[in-house]
Amino acid sequence: MTADRENIPELSSQKPLHVLTLTPFYPVQGDDAQGCFVAEPLPWLEQLGVTNTVRAVRPFYRRGAASGTAFPAQWVSFFSFPGGWGLSSAGAFLFASLLPEIRRLHDSHPVDLIHAHSALPCGHAASLLSRELKIPFVVTVHGLDAFSIRQVEGRAGRWCAGISRSVYRSACRVICVSEKVRERVIAGAAGPVFLVLAWGYVAARAIHAMVHLGGNRLRKRILAYFVSWLFLAALWVTLVIAVARR
Repeated sequence: MTADRENIPELSSQKPLHVLTLTPFYPVQGDDAQGCFVAEPLPWLEQLGVTNTVRAVRPFYRRGAASGTAFPAQWVSFFSFPGGWGLSSAGAFLFASLLPEIRRLHDSHPVDLIHAHSALPCGHAASLLSRELKIPFVVTVHGLDAFSIRQVEGRAGRWCAGISRSVYRSACRVICVSEKVRERVIAGAAGPVFLVLAWGYVAARAIHAMVHLGGNRLRKRILAYFVSWLFLAALWVTLVIAVARR
């Protein structure tokens, strides 16, 4: 079944939407499955009048010939340090590499939306392009490691998490491939405050239980319970704010 633009009244009277897609996932020769979930919907979107410009990106030290997909992409190589520190700074280098070309593209064929796949490096580059060229952007999260803290450990991992958190907060929309991924993004977007409040609540409840099993002094029990209630209320407020931002 095909979806013709003329058969959809809402779309037939609108000017075509121009979407710039930034993705580290795209089919290459010898691995057509890599990024097929990005490439396969694009011809269908074209039938609905959505013009797509695809920039598949990779660090300069990674090689691979483009695959003959139904919707070809232009591969962009950019400077990046290997390892965890490289991932945390890759978005800035990708932005610097893309900016001159995207500026020319936007001047000749205005881009209506930037669609970034993953927060790092594409989401970070998209947020910088959005700030520079005043183009809204969305980011799609494909895995549970939404903040790259499993892929990158230590201080570099915390840096990756902070940048990812900034990307999600500045995006017009965050598209999650599953409800579990959405829960991870919401919890992580709240930042360290959420973690501190959660552990504060656990500590207050533990103190409440110790008082109850020990001397069972009513005043101390009430105080511990009241403090735990304050932590819980702050947790809910933080969670509601995080959800509202999304």
